Amino acid sequence: MRSPVRPGTTLPEGGHVHASDELLDYVSAHGLTMFAYTTLLWGAYSRPAEPLPEHYDHPGTDRRLRALAKVSEELGASPVQVVLAWLIGGHPAVVPIVGVSSVAQLDECLAAAELELPSELRQLLDEAV
Repeated sequence: MRSPVRPGTTLPEGGHVHASDELLDYVSAHGLTMFAYTTLLWGAYSRPAEPLPEHYDHPGTDRRLRALAKVSEELGASPVQVVLAWLIGGHPAVVPIVGVSSVAQLDECLAAAELELPSELRQLLDEAV
């Protein structure tokens, strides 16, 4: 499947779609709940030394990862927790579907539900997108 948002890239799974502004607006306007799969990019936020899959690596990636690192450091939270808290607390809220392979990863993800992003840090992440 070709990416409707990133021409020239092939998405990894047949049903995989990047959330566009139009999709988010539609979800918000119709009071729908959005569920998102691969929100943690197959563990990429936990392994910064490994390259991102090509469909997520683009000119804005470095800016986004720098913002994520800054917010994570300021909050003393992991990048995984910040990403999940940002999704859950956004507008529209996104319900992330996550997969874990250890109890420690599960605990890390569950802690994200308790993480409050101050408005200035949420804005930093929003502007990086």
